[in-house]
Amino acid sequence: MIIECEYCHKSIEREPSKVRSRQHHYCNIVCYNKATKRKYTYPYLLGQCKECGKDIFVNDSSYTGKVRTKHFCNKTCIMKYRNRLIWTPEARRKQGENARRINRGKVRSFEAKIHYALANIGDKSHFWLGGKTDKSREIRNCFRMVDWKKAVLKRDNYTCLLCGKQGGYLEADHIEPFSVRLQRLINKSGQDNLYEKALCYEPLWDINNGRTLCPNCHRKTDTFALRTNDKRWDLLYKEFLE
Repeated sequence: MIIECEYCHKSIEREPSKVRSRQHHYCNIVCYNKATKRKYTYPYLLGQCKECGKDIFVNDSSYTGKVRTKHFCNKTCIMKYRNRLIWTPEARRKQGENARRINRGKVRSFEAKIHYALANIGDKSHFWLGGKTDKSREIRNCFRMVDWKKAVLKRDNYTCLLCGKQGGYLEADHIEPFSVRLQRLINKSGQDNLYEKALCYEPLWDINNGRTLCPNCHRKTDTFALRTNDKRWDLLYKEFLE
């Protein structure tokens, strides 16, 4: 049934049963409040959402003070508004600079690195895929290998020990193959908890077993890729070879 709002005179649609049961009819709460001259009648129309423009209705007096405290209809609109206006490219750049300035020069202790490595191993990590990565590959990709490579390059002043090339792309070569020392650890203590044992097995991370080489000289060593004839090595190092 189509009837008329008693305040703004807009046409509104109401069910016949509601028309018969109610004496006054208004199109919304705003017209009702104005017609009855009430300051706050709940649900009260506080305003419009700054992001989507929807009406914001409140059901108690906690938002109806002198200062408006609710500007968005939900958390989604809050984050959209915040990301669009606050997290501009310039703001993101400044945040990155501040983070680098605060963290510059800070280095995690060895104990802290061990703690974080063991806290995210295996099914403890959210990247866990059921154990598809080989154990030796996990050890080769751990933080101790990264630190070992950096220490070897820094000790040799970023210079190839065979040809004298300095700077550019350089590699840390194991004089005695890493797999040989890892096999010694396996023969000594078994496969159980191999990752944890390898982190604390110092012969694996001895920088005296490393040397700095350029890709060309590394390929000429007797232990390069255990001297495999796999052609994929030529493709892998093609961009570094002249």
